[in-house]
Parts: sequence; structure tokens; C-alpha cells
Amino acid sequence: MTDVAGSIPQDEPDRSFDGDDAVDAFLANIKGEETPPKDDAEAPEAPQAETGDAPGDDHEGEQQADPNDPDEQEVEIKVGEETKKAKNGLHIETYMFLGLTAFFAIAAVVYAFLAPTEPVGIVGLSLTTGLTLIIGTFLLFVSRRLEEPRPEDNEDAEVSDGAGDIGFFSPGSYFPFFLAACVALVAVATAYLLVWLMVIGVGFLLFVVCGFVYEYHRRPAHH
Repeated sequence: MTDVAGSIPQDEPDRSFDGDDAVDAFLANIKGEETPPKDDAEAPEAPQAETGDAPGDDHEGEQQADPNDPDEQEVEIKVGEETKKAKNGLHIETYMFLGLTAFFAIAAVVYAFLAPTEPVGIVGLSLTTGLTLIIGTFLLFVSRRLEEPRPEDNEDAEVSDGAGDIGFFSPGSYFPFFLAACVALVAVATAYLLVWLMVIGVGFLLFVVCGFVYEYHRRPAHH
């Protein structure tokens, strides 16, 4: 009788079917994962993707600023100068009105000293001093809030820097004419002490001033 066990080669691997392994492989294929190895040996680590944080990694088309580069320092200096100019914008207009304030103040003092019996000139020069002071301080405060220098304040500006929208200007209005007429009416009524005409003139004046101020705050006409 032939020995069946002795006829089986001993070096052939065990091909026995394991149900748990088949189920795990099936679930892994459904999930798109690889079947984990059964042995205790550690699986080889997958190569990590190269990132831009690795030292010595050169990026194409990307350059880092060198603080020791004179060109970069020149750019920083220019940016600082522009910021300084932005804070000092409108300085010509500001100094002009503040200079006029000092001039009229000195003129009022001298006038009061030379002509103390003439109050009209003293009052006029004093009011002019206050008006120029208001305009000068207004321009001073506005100049500090400028985000960038105007082309007029930049010595290296080009003509093209002033291109674009400057502001909104009324294409045409009748309110200035009626405003001047109401002011003239009030002035004549005040000169002749006509109280009833002054009341009428002031009423029309307030109406025209409100229309003039809110002329472009109304809704556009629906056609």
C-alpha cells in the first residue's frame, strides 16, 4: 500500500483557506484600502511627500526677500517715504492758511494799536483771523487721515497719476440763483429794518438751503 503522506512534498507552502482572511480582503477592496499584513513585522513606511518646508527645497518662480539686498532696502525706504508724504499731504495749503492766520492776527493787533477808535477794522480783521484758522486746522486734520499722498504732494509723480475720477460735480442747478436772491432779500430787509420782510426772506432762505443741500440725496425719478 502506497504511503500517501510520504508522497506530499514537504516544501510546498500551506494553501489552506482561511475564511477570516477572505472577509478582511473583501472589505478592504470595498473601502479601497490595502489588506494589512498578518505578520508582526512592521510594514515599510511609505515615502513622505516633499513639502516646501524642507531645507534646501527650491521653488520655481518664487524668490525670498533678502534683507541684505540693497534693492530690497531701497524699496523699503521708498515705502517709508510714501507713508511719510501721505501724513504730510496738503501741507502747502495748510501752511498757507495758517500763515494767513498769523498775518491777520498781527494785523488786527497793529490796527487796534494804531486806530483804537475804529472798531470796524478790528472786528473785520479778527473775524478774518478766525476764518483762516478754521480752514487751516481743517486741512491739518484732513492731511493726517490721507491713505496715500496726492499727485500734487509727490515730487516724483507723473501726469498719469492724476487720471481718474476726481469727484462729483453738479451738472446744473437752479438753487444757487434762488439762494442768492433770498440772501439779497434778507439783506435789504435788514438794512431797512422791515421785520415782516425779514421773516419772509429767512423762510425762503431756509427752504432754498435745504433744497440745495439735499438736491442729490433724493431718489431718482422712476420712469
